[in-house]
Amino acid sequence: MGKEYIECHHLDPLSERADTFISTLKDVCVLCANCHRMIHKKKPAMSLNELKSTINIGVELASK
Repeated sequence: MGKEYIECHHLDPLSERADTFISTLKDVCVLCANCHRMIHKKKPAMSLNELKSTINIGVELASK
């Protein structure tokens, strides 16, 4: 059901900006919906590296 489904994430989240901002492709990345939701679970939003670290820690714990 989720095949070929992706969300666009602003690296500097628009919801956390006070100013008007016109974004370009350099300002965004694509994530699955689950990862996108996890990034925005914290305020301010997690960075991509924080998300990667969190996922890697979870994988390591699950493999023990």
